[in-house]
Amino acid sequence: MKSTSTRLLQHVKTELESTVDSVPQLICVLRSDGTVLRTNIMVESWGLGAVDSVNGKPVHELIHPNCSSKKCYLKKFISLSGNVLASYKSVEYRGYDHVLNKSLLIQLIPVKTSEEDSLGHLVLILRDISQLNLSEIEAQAHWSLLQTINDTLPNLDDVNSLQMADLKAVQDFSFIEKIKREWESAVDSLPQIICLLNEKGSIVRVNRAVEQWKLGDVSSVLGLSIHEVLHQDCHDGDCYLNELNKQISEVLSTGQVAECQRHDVFLNRYLHFQINIFSSKRVLHSGLVVLVISNVSDIRQAASNIECLNSKLEKRIKTRTLNLQKVNLKLKKEIELRKLAELKFKDSRQKFSHLVEMMNEGMVIQDLDKKVSYANRHLLKMLGLPRSEVVGKSFTNFVDADFISAWTQGDLKNVKSAENSYVFKMKGNAGKTFWVKGMPQPLIDADKNSIGSYAVITDINDQIEIEQKLLKTEVKLRSLAKQVLFAQEVERRRIASELHDGIGQTLSAIKFYVENSISDLIEYPNLSLVKQFESVIPKLQDAIEEVRRISMDLRPSLLDDIGIVATLSWFCRESKQATPNKEFSFDKSNVVEVDIIAGLKTEMFRIVQEAVNNAIKYSEAKNIVISLRNVGKILCLEIKDNGIGFDYIKVASQQGYAESKGMGLVSMRERVENSGGQFSVKSDANGSNVICQWPRQKSTFVDNRSGRMDRRGRDR
Repeated sequence: MKSTSTRLLQHVKTELESTVDSVPQLICVLRSDGTVLRTNIMVESWGLGAVDSVNGKPVHELIHPNCSSKKCYLKKFISLSGNVLASYKSVEYRGYDHVLNKSLLIQLIPVKTSEEDSLGHLVLILRDISQLNLSEIEAQAHWSLLQTINDTLPNLDDVNSLQMADLKAVQDFSFIEKIKREWESAVDSLPQIICLLNEKGSIVRVNRAVEQWKLGDVSSVLGLSIHEVLHQDCHDGDCYLNELNKQISEVLSTGQVAECQRHDVFLNRYLHFQINIFSSKRVLHSGLVVLVISNVSDIRQAASNIECLNSKLEKRIKTRTLNLQKVNLKLKKEIELRKLAELKFKDSRQKFSHLVEMMNEGMVIQDLDKKVSYANRHLLKMLGLPRSEVVGKSFTNFVDADFISAWTQGDLKNVKSAENSYVFKMKGNAGKTFWVKGMPQPLIDADKNSIGSYAVITDINDQIEIEQKLLKTEVKLRSLAKQVLFAQEVERRRIASELHDGIGQTLSAIKFYVENSISDLIEYPNLSLVKQFESVIPKLQDAIEEVRRISMDLRPSLLDDIGIVATLSWFCRESKQATPNKEFSFDKSNVVEVDIIAGLKTEMFRIVQEAVNNAIKYSEAKNIVISLRNVGKILCLEIKDNGIGFDYIKVASQQGYAESKGMGLVSMRERVENSGGQFSVKSDANGSNVICQWPRQKSTFVDNRSGRMDRRGRDR
């Protein structure tokens, strides 16, 4: 009797194991601590190890062999085992497993294998929903055949000691009964309806999910077809469940898995059907199939919600895309306008930079810290410094120390008018100073805030030098004017004196002789007139000679009649007669009268006259030499003496800026320079040498004695 019961239990256990092996989910029976007690053959299909070798492993180590993450979702899910057993309520999880590379639906279900089992066991169900396409369920049921996994029986030589112990334990009635209860409890705990069908489609075995679905008791549905169980009051000949027997025959004949998805109107659920051949390592070719019916309504509803959300999202995306396109067009236009504005700004900036760099005045820009942020090329040229030594430095570093306070008092940010300017000195390379004029201005941004200052720096060094020279020239001209007036008065006094002492005395004597002669003639009428006036003739001759001398001193007629060369020869002779103790000589060497233009003749004569008079009066010279010669393209006039010499700078200074007895050296210099020549004086203890040089000029006519031509163009 006991042997018969053992065989019966063994048969039931085998059926249950084969049924569980035929379920497409990975089913594991766990202890409360998460250790694997049993698992179906899907563990091999998923590549996690052999069925008999995984017993006793922690379920996390079985499913995630190399996972060491503390945040692993499976660890957290398995840690709920205590709560599941305490509340006796199942939990589930949906998500993507990166280790298995599958989208999974995981359920943890509490079960009790016997009344004595106070702790109870857990069933872990892992369902691959990666290929479950619930968004495209057709009006008619669609069955698809999947390639079955070819299971191979292990060799007896590969059975380990644990397997041998299990085979021996199978003979033990209580052990078989325990395994049978475990598998039965595991199958009954599944939320899917799992049916063992024969080739006619009748139910041989079914789990308790049929009761949970309220389709009848487990014992009452045995022998019925799936159509009779699911659609109890259905009389439709075209019901999709009527095709089930055909699919069972195909599965038995081909060994392939058949699947179908359909919305069941009677049950108001979305169902997923899967038919597997009842075949495993333990039972082969039994003529049975396993039908797994899963309720995927919640997943379908989620998919429908997602589809609805996707539709709404697509509409929003389209609307947003249109808006974005409009915005993009607007942005493109703005970008194009911005680019055009940037190009214009860049072009304007380049032109402005070029203009500022090429301007003939300096430009400096200072920031709020009074540091130079920009200096143009002309300012750098004025300073004689590279840009790197100017930019970043305080502008006062380049202002002369005497003018820093004056410049800082005119702080740029306080400037209110563009007319304000400052004249000051700047210092450049090697301490070189120069005069400039600055026109400071505040630098204002678009918000009218001060961001610095700028100034235009004008080089007025030449202007200042010219002004100083003009000032000196003005002083000099005033002095010369005084000297001219003084010289005129002196000359008038001299002429008046000579007229009074010479011609005046002579005329007085003539007047006296004439009066005496007239008186004698009145008293003595018989006197001879010739004798009376003979003595008057010499006096008249003396008067004539005196007038000629004064006239020659004022301007020799020889200068107009026969020219400068002859006049200078005559001047030497006259000077010799006037000062017999001095020797005079005139060297005209290679000069002819036509080499000298008319405008220079008077100047030459006055220069020679002044130089000779100075030599006679002051130098104590014995020999005075006048030379006039051509040296290349230069006409050179020299007056040389062997006197005691003089201090040229001191004498020139006194004659130039103070009253003196004559025009002297200043007069000679002015005559030479005003006529386009160069004047120089060399003087030492051995004598003095006055040198006057003019560039030779081509005469436009032939000079005669007066330097003019008559009406017919001939010498007059």
